[in-house]
Amino acid sequence: MGLGGSILDVDRTLPNDVVHGVLLTESITCRVDKSILYSSPKIYGFSVALMYGLGGVAGATSAGSTFSGAVNYKRGPATFHAGYLYKRDGAVSGYYEGWGIGGSYEIGPARVYLGYTKDDYSDRTGARSLQNTVRYAIANLGASYQVVPLTVVVAQVMKLIDTSDGLAQSQNVHVVGLGLFYALSKQTNLYVGYAQVKNKNGSAYTLGQALYYGVSASPNSTARVLRFGVRTTF
Repeated sequence: MGLGGSILDVDRTLPNDVVHGVLLTESITCRVDKSILYSSPKIYGFSVALMYGLGGVAGATSAGSTFSGAVNYKRGPATFHAGYLYKRDGAVSGYYEGWGIGGSYEIGPARVYLGYTKDDYSDRTGARSLQNTVRYAIANLGASYQVVPLTVVVAQVMKLIDTSDGLAQSQNVHVVGLGLFYALSKQTNLYVGYAQVKNKNGSAYTLGQALYYGVSASPNSTARVLRFGVRTTF
């Protein structure tokens, strides 16, 4: 929940992303080739990073290029992250622009998360006036609580506001999620989670994950997902 990792590597703790009407629920990481990166040392918990990725398109210096920056803070019970990313399309005059801000604060066995992100995808296909932009913002509030040393409960509420071109009105989505994690070891967890998406104003989102996109729900309906399994990190 909240913003995770560095915006420089386009690391996003989802469900802060949307693919074909599906709210993703797993982290996705993208890398930028031919990039130049500066990362500052930590000073009183603060660090700053900047990155520029060369586009590599012959005769067009800016085509396919990427610029991003991030400010991170971690000290004591508090963390804070803010980042910006701009990527220009290498083939046409489109672009992706996104920024986000968020953080968390630990209170005993509990931690509260707060985040806000804004994403624009613009694609021009021909004349400059023919432009289609996918535009949405996501605000989320979450919390985790360590019940006992091996068990953690998490909860999250989220609102997505879709103001993309071509919509008759803003399409809003409300998401509520609950989860329980039990640690078998430092690398392996058992988990169970439930989430529901309440669609409004003609929206038809459902929930998915990194390897399964699912299908869109019926407009203005409520989509529900229940998952359980084992997760191992290496």
